[in-house]
Amino acid sequence: MAQTYEHSGKFSPIGIVAGIIAGVIASLPLAYLYSWGIIKIDEQHLAFLATTAYGAAVGATVAMGLKWGKVRNPMLGGAVAVLPAAVSYYCSWAFWVKNIVFIFEKEELDAFSLISHPHTLWSVMKLINQDGTWGSTSTDMTKGTELWLIWAGEALLVLGLAAIVAYVMMEAQPFCEKCQLWCSSSEELYLSPGNASFIRQSLFKRDFTFLEKLGPSGRTTSHLKAQLHSCPNCKDLNTLTLAQMEFVRPTKWYQRQGTRHTDLIKKFILSRGEADAFRNTAHNVKQLSRAAKA
Repeated sequence: MAQTYEHSGKFSPIGIVAGIIAGVIASLPLAYLYSWGIIKIDEQHLAFLATTAYGAAVGATVAMGLKWGKVRNPMLGGAVAVLPAAVSYYCSWAFWVKNIVFIFEKEELDAFSLISHPHTLWSVMKLINQDGTWGSTSTDMTKGTELWLIWAGEALLVLGLAAIVAYVMMEAQPFCEKCQLWCSSSEELYLSPGNASFIRQSLFKRDFTFLEKLGPSGRTTSHLKAQLHSCPNCKDLNTLTLAQMEFVRPTKWYQRQGTRHTDLIKKFILSRGEADAFRNTAHNVKQLSRAAKA
């Protein structure tokens, strides 16, 4: 018997359609907000963050639709997310072109007309590319091949992040095939970091006493996060995920504090009795933490 949970890979056409519809519904408002935000933001690093947030938001909405449709295939979910992301990104171009033409030429264009006429949109994009819209100085505008490459990189980032976020969100929660329900996070515990090899060995021996021995920790310091997912109906499917987060102090004055994230085990299957024992342990550790703060 497998000791870690894996999705069954099952899906239905209705589930796929639900994910696509959810993504497409969110595509227009997200595209509109992004098209304005990318113009208003002057700082390149903030613009990059806006692009990543945009791609992630599209992927998240697709994942929610797929999960509502009970799709248990994260790889398929990531692939499906690319379609609504492409639709949204295409719409964002129409809104962006409309805004750019108004800012520089004081002419009004209908964004929805551009969306319905791809050839016209492409022609305007090529005209904008000839002169550029921004650059390091007012006389040195980014344009031509360099600007095409930047736009291509932006497109790949949006589509790639949408796929990754959809995959991660669908992979995060187990699915109870018996009850046809997604498992919810029924307990979360933050413990002091421990030896990764020892923790894994203890888990596979079904010895969970190490959890209480580690003692409580906070989120703002190095810690071991233990998360229990359980089926909200039958309580028979239970999984434990352990991840260790270490805050690494810089060794040089110019370095920033970093973090080292280590997944010790993902969705380790527990029996109902072991899950109840974990909840008792979590209760005891939290009581110790409260007593220490008092």
